Amino acid sequence: MSEHLELQITEDGSPTLYSTEFHECYHSTRGALSESRHICVDNGLATLSCEPPVCVLEYGFGLGMNLWVAAQWAIQNAKAIDYTTLELYPVPSEIVSLASCFESSEVEKIWREAHKAPWEIKCTLSHQIALTKLCIDFMQYTPPVNTFHIVFFDAFSPLRVPEQWDSSLFARIFDALLPGGRLVTYSASGNVKQALRKAGFQVQRRPGALGKHHMLVAEK
Repeated sequence: MSEHLELQITEDGSPTLYSTEFHECYHSTRGALSESRHICVDNGLATLSCEPPVCVLEYGFGLGMNLWVAAQWAIQNAKAIDYTTLELYPVPSEIVSLASCFESSEVEKIWREAHKAPWEIKCTLSHQIALTKLCIDFMQYTPPVNTFHIVFFDAFSPLRVPEQWDSSLFARIFDALLPGGRLVTYSASGNVKQALRKAGFQVQRRPGALGKHHMLVAEK
C-alpha cells in the first residue's frame, strides 16, 4: 500500500497523503487539520448536546486527522469520546512516523498511540479517549443500531468510489445513529444528498472548509 501513498504538507503545516491509486488527496491541500476541524468539530462535535461519552463512528481513518481534532476538542472541553474507526488500508507505520502536526504534544501523543494500537480491540488512549480500529471494507460493515452520536464520513470522493456513497450504506448508518445523531461529510454532491435523503436523513448544506463552497450535515 505504501507505494501508492505520497506524504504531503498542506498549507496549514499539517500532513496529508496523496493516493496514486485513487488520484486524490486524503485532505484539502489548503489545510488537512483545518479541514478536519471545520467538518468534524465546528459542524459536528461542537453542535451535539449529549451526555458523554460521545460515541463517534468514522468511515476512513487514513492518517488520523479527524481523530486528532476530536481528541483536541475532548481535552479542551473536558469530554470523553468512544471512537470507532474503519479503514481497509491502514497507513504504513513508516509513513506515520514522518508525519506531524506540531500543535500539541498531548494530542500528538494520543494520535501516535492510536496508530500503534492493535486492530479489532478496544484500547484506552487516555482517560478521555477510547479507540476501536476495525480493518474492514465499508460495504461489509454493519454497525450496531442506536449506538452512535455522530458519524464522520470520510471516504474517497463519489467520483472515485461511488459505491461507498450509496443509500444502502447510508441506511445502515442511519440505523446505527441515536435519535438526533448526525453524519458530517466534506462532500456536497447532489447524488450524495439524494442518497442520504433516501436513507431517511434530513440533509443540510453548510459552508465548506477553506474555500470549498459546501459540505453536508445529515441528521436522524
